[in-house]
Amino acid sequence: MLPSYVLFSFQSMFPVRRYHDDMAFLDALRQRKAEAFDELYAAYYRPLCFFAENLVGNADAAQDLATESFIKLLDFSGSFDSTKGLKSFLYTVTRNACYDHLRAIRRHKGSHAEITRLSDEQYDNAERQLIRAEVLQAIYAAIEKLPRKYKGPIKLALLEGKKNEEIAEDLSIAPQTVRNRKSEGIKLLRVALSQQQNLSPLIISYFLFQAS
Repeated sequence: MLPSYVLFSFQSMFPVRRYHDDMAFLDALRQRKAEAFDELYAAYYRPLCFFAENLVGNADAAQDLATESFIKLLDFSGSFDSTKGLKSFLYTVTRNACYDHLRAIRRHKGSHAEITRLSDEQYDNAERQLIRAEVLQAIYAAIEKLPRKYKGPIKLALLEGKKNEEIAEDLSIAPQTVRNRKSEGIKLLRVALSQQQNLSPLIISYFLFQAS
């Protein structure tokens, strides 16, 4: 089962895009258009929360840190040539804020030895959690494109951690139908995700196993 802030508003991760061209979107951000920032926030806030919580271990702190990253973006005087650069900025700022947060906690506890080891350890963990956040975001987007009969069982299994019997009861279908639809839905997800060059088959299999 995924963090509560993911379950709270699944649909907000995939808003209807106002900008179907990346350069138009980046240009709107440069012009400080409110609708562009709204779209950016809707697309990246929850993945950043997930990323931050896996680093700091606290959901409330993670949400604060993710929000601060968007505030820093508003204060940023530069511009971005690609959405990849924009995403890198947000994740880097969030990662660094997580480091500062953890350092402050450990400094308060007076653990100098832990502070000196923090950078290398947390950097490695941040890289892993960044990959995890991006994979989940890709999976959520792919789930939204599934036919309705497959989407329901997959969502309940992956997002809410429900068993086949619970899903069958929620959807008023037979448990075997749940199993069949999950199986077919996962096959479709594999095909869709395999077309993304930045995702390895091993990583895809690991996350989809949680819904099987």
